[in-house]
Amino acid sequence: MSESITLVGERLQTALETVMPGAVFPEVYVGDAVEYIVWNKNVQPALWADDAPGANVYTIQVHLYAPREKNVTETILAIERALFAADFTWPSATDVSDADGQHWELWCYTCDGGGLYGFT
Repeated sequence: MSESITLVGERLQTALETVMPGAVFPEVYVGDAVEYIVWNKNVQPALWADDAPGANVYTIQVHLYAPREKNVTETILAIERALFAADFTWPSATDVSDADGQHWELWCYTCDGGGLYGFT
């Protein structure tokens, strides 16, 4: 396997910082900003052979928080483009907003050990 979970996190952080510099946080954010991004990741072993995985598949969640009145269409598109340019799949986006503000959840994937769109 060629990429560690730490390197995937660094690649993810770098990509998202191009969209919202200084307002991107892994796992949890507890500050006072009204517009920010929080991300997390999960790793699943794949391509098992000889009792060991040959690759890892990473599930990525990106959460965009913003005030209710803000139009975030361009921000979501910028996140999608930044992730794709950083070798993640094009993400799906779901509006999970509530009375406190906008909350968009974007999901995407990446893998190591065999390429992004299929294990070669």
